[in-house]
Amino acid sequence: MTFLWAWSASAPAAAASGVSCDMGRAQRAAAQWMRANGADAGLVEEVRLAIGAASLLPHHERTGTALRARRDRDGRVRWRPG
Repeated sequence: MTFLWAWSASAPAAAASGVSCDMGRAQRAAAQWMRANGADAGLVEEVRLAIGAASLLPHHERTGTALRARRDRDGRVRWRPG
């Protein structure tokens, strides 16, 4: 079974997301995008790569492990279980 980390963040006029093989890399990518685009919140979730039985297309399934981010006024991004 392959586990990955998906991240997402949104700002008033933009949104971004990505997938990483490592939680730390996903957190850094989300935080960097949040700072660069003025986003106040983000999400990093552990997902597993799965193949759909009906279509045989790969997709990501959530595992339930997640971290939520908040950007402080000074630009620091803080993470908490979410």
